[in-house]
Amino acid sequence: MGQPLETAFPEKFDAVASVLPFGLRYGTQGERNRPLEELLIKKGLELLEDKGVLIVVVPDNFLTAPAFKTIRDEILD
Repeated sequence: MGQPLETAFPEKFDAVASVLPFGLRYGTQGERNRPLEELLIKKGLELLEDKGVLIVVVPDNFLTAPAFKTIRDEILD
């Protein structure tokens, strides 16, 4: 099995591009069940250099669905 997502990429990148797996959820029993898209977008943002660019194909309801509000707010900050 590969490295955990937290340590798989210790370096930073100028650009990160991804096509996310839509509709999957993550979380343990003690955590809220969150959209996997949120986790992967956060990781993509962490991997970027200061002026880096993140390109992600998101579901068509990304801009309006309440499930994505947290990550939308993080992107705008």
